[in-house]
Amino acid sequence: MKSIDIVFPKNNEEEFISVAKSLGTKELIFAYTPKEYKEYASQEIKIKTAVLVTPKEALHAQNKYPLLVIKADQKTDVWVIEHIRHVILYGFELQERKDFMHHRNSGMNHIAAKQMKEKNIVYGFPVSVLLHASPDDQATMLGRLRQNITILQKYKVEVMIGAFSSDPMDMRNGKDVWCLIS
Repeated sequence: MKSIDIVFPKNNEEEFISVAKSLGTKELIFAYTPKEYKEYASQEIKIKTAVLVTPKEALHAQNKYPLLVIKADQKTDVWVIEHIRHVILYGFELQERKDFMHHRNSGMNHIAAKQMKEKNIVYGFPVSVLLHASPDDQATMLGRLRQNITILQKYKVEVMIGAFSSDPMDMRNGKDVWCLIS
């Protein structure tokens, strides 16, 4: 497990850096929209920048930016996994799906996991959404996340559990979050 977090800053990068230092985070990924994209550097913590794009924008953006962040969408997940490389794909658990009788409809299967490994796609889970969800929704999300992690570990897909938030107070220590789902 790496001590990396991903956030969506709104001109509050220094606040994120301060909170990350206090949590022991070694690296931050700042994800901006294409219009707001800028390189950011800090001497206190390692910073990477990424671009938050829609699946429609991803094909054009993958040649222009070093790292893409895409929110999962039921209609376009398969296309993104098949056509885009070096991306962080997050939010599978957040999609409105009806669960099955004996397992969760988590949006992940062994075929998608195998392709994610081949294309270096990182699976992301937004902790901030879990923090602000109702107890019933939290249980559903954690069940789906646990099921997805089991599948992803089998195929050795990199998993990133981070804030995915524009509020620095939504950040959590990486070890605490991993203990929650282990």
